[in-house]
Amino acid sequence: AEHRVKKIESMLWEGQPPALQVLSGLPWFSGMAEALLDSIASIGELRSYRMGDIIKEQGSKDGFMYVLVHGSCVVDRHGYGVVAKITAFGSSFGERGFTGHANR
Repeated sequence: AEHRVKKIESMLWEGQPPALQVLSGLPWFSGMAEALLDSIASIGELRSYRMGDIIKEQGSKDGFMYVLVHGSCVVDRHGYGVVAKITAFGSSFGERGFTGHANR
C-alpha cells in the first residue's frame, strides 16, 4: 500500500505548476519584479503532507509561508477546534512569520 501511495504522490508532483507561476498569482507577491519573485521561488520547496499530518504547530515561529498547491488542510486552534478549512489553490498561511511580523 505504501508503494501505491508514493506512486500517486509522484504523479501529482509531475502535474503541479512551477513555483514561480504559483507565487505570481498570490496577492502577497503581485506586482513584484520577476527576478525577485524567481529568487523567492528558488528557495521554496514543494512538500507533501498526508491526512492527519501536522504542517505547523500553533505558536511555532518557523519563518515559513505555506501555499496550498493541491488538496486541502484545516486550521485547528487549541481550545477552539477547527476554525478554517483551506481548499483553494494558492491559499496561504504563515505569512506573518515569513515576513517577520509573527505574534504582533
